[in-house]
Amino acid sequence: MTEHRAAAPLLPVPLAAPLAAVGGLLLWTAFPPVGWPPAAVIGFALVAASLWGARLRRGAGIGAIAGAAFYGPLLGWMHVIGWDAWLALAALYAGWVAVTGVGMALVSRLPAAPVWMASVWVLGEGLSGRIPWGGFPWGSLSFSQPGSPLASWAWVGGSALATFAVCLAGTCLVAVARGLRR
Repeated sequence: MTEHRAAAPLLPVPLAAPLAAVGGLLLWTAFPPVGWPPAAVIGFALVAASLWGARLRRGAGIGAIAGAAFYGPLLGWMHVIGWDAWLALAALYAGWVAVTGVGMALVSRLPAAPVWMASVWVLGEGLSGRIPWGGFPWGSLSFSQPGSPLASWAWVGGSALATFAVCLAGTCLVAVARGLRR
């Protein structure tokens, strides 16, 4: 009888945590005022690499780091309403990314992991856009893609498919890098 062991995480924690933060910041730079759409793919690749093969608790921590680095600056304009509102909403959405990080870490061990990881992000984004209070899709990656080739997927499957395309491109970059590393 052979024992099945999960593969080791792609990146060690001292590298994964800062890369997740950089990935979150890159996700933010895909949105105005910077508005560089390729940053979403690169940022998502860094977040996915940080989560690839991680244990679930680590997935939550890495997800929270990436979420705080993404939503903190993205929602920074809310300080005009109140610092407490800004911090509360950023923390709520960072929490959603933490939950999404757990899911992404879990499915990163499956065959076709890039597809599953992108799907989990889309699911997390969809839920966070509805819960609580009927929700609002703050920071949907599809909104970061105006004028980019990935935005054209929205006409086929709406915002969810455009987000999926961004995420799949990012996770495929990680899968190729993993293949080259071997």
